[in-house]
Amino acid sequence: MDSLRLSPLRTTEARRHGGVRGCRPRLVCCYPVPLGTLALWLLACASAFAGTVVISPQVAIERAVRERIGPGAVVTVTSLETDVAPAAGLEAIPDPGGRTGVPVRFQLVAHGTRVGTAVATVRVEAPHARSLHAIARDEPLAAETWQMVTGELKDLPFRHLPTGDEIATLKARRDIAPDEVITDAVAVVPPLVRSGETVAVTVHIGSVEATATAVASGSGHLGETIRIMQPSSRRLLNARISGPAAVELIP
Repeated sequence: MDSLRLSPLRTTEARRHGGVRGCRPRLVCCYPVPLGTLALWLLACASAFAGTVVISPQVAIERAVRERIGPGAVVTVTSLETDVAPAAGLEAIPDPGGRTGVPVRFQLVAHGTRVGTAVATVRVEAPHARSLHAIARDEPLAAETWQMVTGELKDLPFRHLPTGDEIATLKARRDIAPDEVITDAVAVVPPLVRSGETVAVTVHIGSVEATATAVASGSGHLGETIRIMQPSSRRLLNARISGPAAVELIP
């Protein structure tokens, strides 16, 4: 029978075999619970809690861009025009062609209902890879062909930036110029999660961490948001990709 794994969180932990001195081993208490009961209750609580948090258009826009670009991105709205007031559960959806450093239109949605629009210019600083010299199409992106730097991303789309671990396994999609930012436009980047596959779902509620499984209803890269579904309920929820076939529920 499907079950949910619950474990109290600890701020320090050590391996039972050769642990760190001064740290107590992590104590884990596991209770098998049917997914159809407590698991769904926890997911519902997380979603309901998010719907009560008041979010400003600026915060919603910064969050939306950060989720699309990936971990480590520092996103700042430098200009904003909107008539929408802060609201509970406010979300921002950028136009498909949205880019950094130029005005972009965002749809503002609360609880699935469109409440208005905003035009914002967004500045983004993030770790990213740049080519050290020209790279030919289909050439593997070997370690000596690129370097990781942290800086402003100018006139780039709101899309996932490949991590260093990802780039080491990629090939060039087209010819890459010297000092060009390596994105999924110039390199073939396979998704970490594919639509239809089973994913491990993590939920954090207070001091409790819950894990369960669900089916991905979209594909994506690290840090991107997709929809997931639990077969027993067929309810769709938002989740952020945290690793290969792994997501974290967005409350």
